[in-house]
Amino acid sequence: MKGLFLQDYYIMKKNLIICFGACIYFLAILLVGSHTANNSTIDMVMYCMCGIIPCFLTSCACFTINFDKASKSTLYTCCYPISLHKIIAEKYALTYILYILSYLIVSLFALINYFIWGYIPGKNYLFVCFIIASFILLFINFQIPITMRFGQTVASVLLIVLIIGIIIAGLAILVRSNNLPDLPKLLNQIKNNKAIIAIILLIIDSSSIALSYMIAKGINR
Repeated sequence: MKGLFLQDYYIMKKNLIICFGACIYFLAILLVGSHTANNSTIDMVMYCMCGIIPCFLTSCACFTINFDKASKSTLYTCCYPISLHKIIAEKYALTYILYILSYLIVSLFALINYFIWGYIPGKNYLFVCFIIASFILLFINFQIPITMRFGQTVASVLLIVLIIGIIIAGLAILVRSNNLPDLPKLLNQIKNNKAIIAIILLIIDSSSIALSYMIAKGINR
């Protein structure tokens, strides 16, 4: 298993450098914008980062899957000294490690912004980030078998569509929040049912992990 992680690290090394470069770019935008923007606007920027940065980093893991398909190395997996199930499990483990790392990066950015500009997230920041993270995890769980079956191109198209959707949704909420008198009431209803929503999302994500892994094993059978 350690050898598989090392192999995938060298495969995605250049992609990781590009992704971390993009993260530095987002941090620069956050710090520059925080100088003049109010906290609610900064929160919206952080929400977008909670969706975009995990997509960028986890796509590196999917790239290793595409590399295996392009190099035809998957034809020789039966000769490996470990089982095919462990190879698939390593791809999922690598993806989830990058997923967790992405949110550590977002948390670090918020901490840096706090020390420089005194940024303090809003009351609902953690809950909204949890919802975003849950949907991103749901997307990732089905991005992996899609990449295994159809390749990186199709998965990349889905990734781009998701990122564009996140940006459009964030801008739409920001613009319409001042025009919707019922929005505060809706937000209060959501806040009053945080526990139920969190449990539902956890069940959905847990089920998607199991289903995704079963699909991946079926594809690579």
